[in-house]
Amino acid sequence: MTITYRSVKGSPLTTTELDNNFHDLDDRLVDIETDSSLRGESIDTITLVDDIELNILGDKGTNYGNFAMPRFTPQGNWATATDYAIADTVVYDTDGNGYACNEAHTSGTFATDLAAGKWVKIVDSGDNADPISWQGDWSSLTAYSQGDGVTYNGKLYAALQAGTNQQPDTTEGTYWDAIGIDGDPVTREEVEQMIFELME
Repeated sequence: MTITYRSVKGSPLTTTELDNNFHDLDDRLVDIETDSSLRGESIDTITLVDDIELNILGDKGTNYGNFAMPRFTPQGNWATATDYAIADTVVYDTDGNGYACNEAHTSGTFATDLAAGKWVKIVDSGDNADPISWQGDWSSLTAYSQGDGVTYNGKLYAALQAGTNQQPDTTEGTYWDAIGIDGDPVTREEVEQMIFELME
């Protein structure tokens, strides 16, 4: 159906012509909404590959390739005038919460950097909780104390009790606790969301 234009017709449109114009526009919108060839490609699936990469596949079959999973790099307590890279993690000693760097920067005032989106809270210490003492990547040779924090396979863990050679993923609940916002473990979806934010 063709749209009837008043300027082309040279006179006011009839009720039928107006109805036909709206019907035609509605049909065109339905075609756009239902015909996937008329819209861009969106993400169909994200697959974890070997626990170190994400493969992104579009809903029209385009494979966007593998992207390295960000690995958190503990930097201890936050400090001013320090260069931070994306995925560095810190503990802000004023609130005891853990944060991940969302934008490479040289730190200024923490509250200002946080408000500017340079940090994302990933660990909520809770009210009256003891701050976590970040020890870096987990090692089977290190003797850990209760409250020590480590990274293992890209996840954050806090020691529930003292121990040595207690692998975090196999002793979770006994020696280690996977940590995240409001006590929930950092999930794959949260990591994927962080990747999307970093890719923008």
